[in-house]
Amino acid sequence: MSANNRFISRVYLGKDKAKMKSHRVVFDKNTPGRCELTVEGNPEPNTIIAVDLGWGDDITRVFLGYIERVQPAEKGWSAVFCRELSAILYKPLNIIMRHPTLMQLLSEVTNKTGLQFVLPEKAYSKTAIPCFYSDGNGYRVIDELAQAFSIEDLFWQQQGNGQIYVGSWQDSHWADKPITIPNELMTNHTANKSVKIPAIPRLKPGVVVNGLRLVGVEFEGTEAKLTWM
Repeated sequence: MSANNRFISRVYLGKDKAKMKSHRVVFDKNTPGRCELTVEGNPEPNTIIAVDLGWGDDITRVFLGYIERVQPAEKGWSAVFCRELSAILYKPLNIIMRHPTLMQLLSEVTNKTGLQFVLPEKAYSKTAIPCFYSDGNGYRVIDELAQAFSIEDLFWQQQGNGQIYVGSWQDSHWADKPITIPNELMTNHTANKSVKIPAIPRLKPGVVVNGLRLVGVEFEGTEAKLTWM
């Protein structure tokens, strides 16, 4: 984030790059991300959308999802409201399996939703349980994995490539990658444990920042709002 590095924000509607005036991208722990963008044109709902943010040449895909709804903005522009692909888990999802491993169970979720999952190479991923039954939606299925497969500190998160990590936080990408942010970069400290910093697009809930695990990250303009546990 040197003075020479300009902040970059890009949006793709399907495979086509589009013009974007503003963005607000919000991530919370164990919840699909969402974003509000002002884009040129009038895209259709359910269009696949991707958002890249970064400084200079260091660009990160922070969001991959679909347009949920579109509203007209100023002439020639639209306000679009989007959710990550993993929000498909909101839909009803009934699963009954005998003797599944976590890997097999999530393969069944893939068959029913098209979502792709990534699991750590741990015993809880490969150990079969007698039975798994869930008759709610996909969120309930994921929430019930912790007890069913004895997963301590269950953590799930869609990655920039659309794949969804499911497992213990201790086995996640973030567990051994703590970062320190100097206090002089932090502004707008609030009582509910949040601060604003210059945007660091790689930050997501689950990252340990200054010794505390993030539960929320929100990107707007060139800033990020971080919220701790």
